[in-house]
Amino acid sequence: MDTPWTFLPYLPLVPIYYALFVPLGDIRYGSIFADVVIMFSIYLIAKTNRHGISFYAPLAFAIFPASIWLTSVASTNIMIGCAFLTLSMAALLREKYAAAAFFFGLGIAANQLVIIALPMIGLYLWKQHKFSRFMLALLVPSAVVLPFFLASPSRFIYQVILFQFERGLQPDGLFSLYRIVQVFSGIQLDSWLRVTILLGITGIIVVAYTRKPNFFVPLSGALLFAGAFVLPINGFWNYFLPACAVACAVIPSINDEIDQKTAKIKWWPRIPWSASVVTGREQKPSCFFTSKKKHVLQCSSKVWKAKRLIDV
Repeated sequence: MDTPWTFLPYLPLVPIYYALFVPLGDIRYGSIFADVVIMFSIYLIAKTNRHGISFYAPLAFAIFPASIWLTSVASTNIMIGCAFLTLSMAALLREKYAAAAFFFGLGIAANQLVIIALPMIGLYLWKQHKFSRFMLALLVPSAVVLPFFLASPSRFIYQVILFQFERGLQPDGLFSLYRIVQVFSGIQLDSWLRVTILLGITGIIVVAYTRKPNFFVPLSGALLFAGAFVLPINGFWNYFLPACAVACAVIPSINDEIDQKTAKIKWWPRIPWSASVVTGREQKPSCFFTSKKKHVLQCSSKVWKAKRLIDV
């Protein structure tokens, strides 16, 4: 029978990562470092869109109450997986495909919820004709996890995977589909049913991405949110941290779209430096959103092109 000292529902990279910060006297320095990596990564994601207000993305995350709590008070593995995930997305948008696959693999080896983004990462690499890098994203977590799995396969599967689907309800685990349905109807959603629901949502998001490739970042955030809400029995608010980090990265793009649509409204309030974004909008179109149907926008970290379609 597992004791509190032998029951470890964490993937192997978590203790390995925090062990690096033991000499500093407090492993929470590891969470603080991961927090800095997340802010740097979402800045790079926003900067890919060539925004003069890109720094508002990490600023929004820095003042986000969840990030403050998780780094300064609690010490949780969600910060590690989120750091590698956002770093992977930033590398993808900058065409560093091998680095992106490597960091994503580390994210999978750090937190179970990161694997929810696997369809979006794989599809992105496939559309860029770099699907061979996808194998690296699978090999990295396999190399980290396999020795621990072979030590005790049954214990590893239960503690790391099945435990999240079978653990009892906890008072602070309010934000999950299972909890909401159980409270209001008394129905307990089976694990396979929740997986099926998430697969359906994933299919819808994947189809949306094939039609709107510029929406890679916000759709990835939506998929991460759906997974954190649908899969676990207990919906702890820290499960939504990756989705919130991605949402912060999209804030400059949302502001850009609002500024473009309200450019002729003089009294509309604007945040500093957004005016320069409005004037340069045609030369540097948005990578996350497309508002003009007569433009085919090709987004790249180095090249920005806009081709006008000929009216038939």
